[in-house]
Amino acid sequence: MKVFKKIAALVLTAAFVLSLAGCHPKDEIAISSGDYKITSAMYSYYLVMADSEAKNIINTSDDYDTSKEGFSYYKQEIDGKKYETYVKDLALENCLKHISYQKICDENKLGLDEDAIKDAESQAEYYWSYYGYGEVFSGNGVGYETYKKIMLNSALADRYFKSLYDKEGTKAVSADDIQKTLDENYAAAYILSKDYSTEEKPDVDALKADLEKYKTRLEAGEDYTAVYNDFNGIKEEDIKKEDTETADKDEPAPKDKNISIVGSDDTGVAFSLFDKVKELAVDTVSILHDEEAKCLYVVVKKDINSDSYYRDEYLRFDILYFIKSDEFNNDIKAYANKLDYDVSNYAINQFKVKKIYDGTEA
Repeated sequence: MKVFKKIAALVLTAAFVLSLAGCHPKDEIAISSGDYKITSAMYSYYLVMADSEAKNIINTSDDYDTSKEGFSYYKQEIDGKKYETYVKDLALENCLKHISYQKICDENKLGLDEDAIKDAESQAEYYWSYYGYGEVFSGNGVGYETYKKIMLNSALADRYFKSLYDKEGTKAVSADDIQKTLDENYAAAYILSKDYSTEEKPDVDALKADLEKYKTRLEAGEDYTAVYNDFNGIKEEDIKKEDTETADKDEPAPKDKNISIVGSDDTGVAFSLFDKVKELAVDTVSILHDEEAKCLYVVVKKDINSDSYYRDEYLRFDILYFIKSDEFNNDIKAYANKLDYDVSNYAINQFKVKKIYDGTEA
C-alpha cells in the first residue's frame, strides 16, 4: 500500500473524517453479535482492506484491462457483483470473522499470553509508523488503538489455528506431512542478486559475464561469506558492527545465517524461480534469470534438511498454514455465517467506497 504523496490530500481527508465525527459518537457500534462488537472505526478498517483486496484482484487478473481509456474500478464487477457491493460484502464478511475469532477463542478458553500480546503490539507499531499505514488508516477514521485491536485479533486467529493444527492440537498435522510439504515446496540456497529493472538500457550479457566471476569463485570452493561481502561491497568493520548489534543467543537461529529460504507459490516465501532452484543438486552453482522481474541471480543450492531450524522453527507456521489454510478459512467462514448479528446502517453508511483514502493522489 502506497503512503500519501501530498499533505494537502491527507488534510482534506482528515477534515472529511472530522466532519463525520460531529454526527457519529466515539466508539459507535456498527455491528454486534451478543456481547461482541465492531465499532465504526473497525468497520472502516475492514472496508479499506476490502477495497485494497478488490483492486488487487482486478490489477492481477487478465479479465480486466486497467489501461483502457476511461477505466474505473467502480465500473467493474467481481464474481458477478458490482465493485462497491463486492467491497462492502467483503468488509462485512471480515468483520464477522473478527467476531468469530473472539467468540471461538472464548468458547475454547484460548487467550494470548504476554509474549503474544507484546509481539502483536510491536507489529502494530511497526506497520503503523514505518510502513506508512498510519497515514492511510488515519485518513479513513481509523486510529492507532483501533489498529492495535485488529492486530491483537489477528494474533487470536493464529492462536486458534495453532490450537487445531500445531503439536498437541486437536487436528495436529503429522510430522510426515510437514516433512513432505517442506521437501516439495521449499528450498535453501545462497543467493546473490542483481536487479537491473531501473536501468534504461541494461547490457544483460555484460551483467551475466560479471556474475560468472562470482559463480567461478563459488564453484572453486571459496567461502560464500567472503564472496557475498565482496559482491555487496561490505567492509569488515561493518560486519563486526552488525554481528555485535544482532547477537541474541536466547532466540532460535539457523546454523548458517547466509542461507535464504525460497518457496513455491502460496508459501510465505514464494520465489518466481523456485522450480529452477528446486531442481538443482545440492551445492550446485547456477546463474538464473528472471526476465520478467529483470533480475539475475547466482544461486548455490543447499540442503534444507541439514538444519532442523527451518522445519521446526522458522517455517513451521508457514508450512501448517500452507497445508491447512483452506480448511481453516472455510470453517471460519461457515462459523461466521451462522452468527446472529445486527448491523447499524447509520454507522456503516457514513463510509463510502468511492471516498476511501488509499494514500494515492486524487
